[in-house]
Amino acid sequence: MKRIYRQPTPLDRSDFDRARTDRDVPAICEAAIALASTELDRKWMERQLIELMRDVDGSVRSIAALAVGHLVRVHGQIDLEEVMPVLQELLEDREAAGNAANALDDIRMFVRHGE
Repeated sequence: MKRIYRQPTPLDRSDFDRARTDRDVPAICEAAIALASTELDRKWMERQLIELMRDVDGSVRSIAALAVGHLVRVHGQIDLEEVMPVLQELLEDREAAGNAANALDDIRMFVRHGE
C-alpha cells in the first residue's frame, strides 16, 4: 500500500477531546498527529500520547507512537522515564512496532540533553 503524506488539518484540544469522547478512531489519529506537531504544552501532550499508546485499537497505538516522534522533533525533549517504557512495550506489538521503533530513533536523534 502506497502511503501519501498530507499536511495535518489544524486541530485543537477540543477536537481531540470530541474525537476521544465519540470514539472516532480516524479522528483520534488525525488529532494526535496534528496536536503533536502544534501543542505548546509538551507534558500534557505526552500524557495524552501515553494513554493512546495503551489503547485497545492497534491503529491508535501505532499513530500515538508516531506522534511521539513528532512531539520530540518539535520540542527537542520528552519525559524519558514515562515514555520509553511504553514505546519499548510497543516494540512487541505487531500493529505498532514499526512506529514505536521510529519514535525511539527520533528520541535518540532529537532529544537535546542537558536542557
